[in-house]
Amino acid sequence: MNRLRQLFYGRNGFDALNMIIIVIGAVFLFLSAVLDTAPLAFVFLVCLLVCLYRALSTDLKTRRWENNLVMGLGGRIEGFFKLRVRMIKERKTHKYLKCPGCKARLRVPRGRGKINIRCVKCGVEFIRTV
Repeated sequence: MNRLRQLFYGRNGFDALNMIIIVIGAVFLFLSAVLDTAPLAFVFLVCLLVCLYRALSTDLKTRRWENNLVMGLGGRIEGFFKLRVRMIKERKTHKYLKCPGCKARLRVPRGRGKINIRCVKCGVEFIRTV
């Protein structure tokens, strides 16, 4: 156990991006077993080698940058779908508009007729019927 600890000292180790790469590789391994094709198994081996390279890399700055880049993208995608689900749930009580100034999403109550809306981010005021 001590030798393993010494091996990973000063190295990147396994992070969230490595786990994503492992899952993608496992999917390709499963597909290669089901479809009985060698190229998909080769993709699994490439994923495994990339994961090992990242785990044993001593270039911590670059590996952390890669991980933060992918995790930031994942957060954006998750936020996009959370907003869509919220818009669907609240479609009878609220309406979502875009600010003409900064393109921010604004949530306003439905059934109020013509209202004056002020964006909380940029301060632009505009009138809409909701």
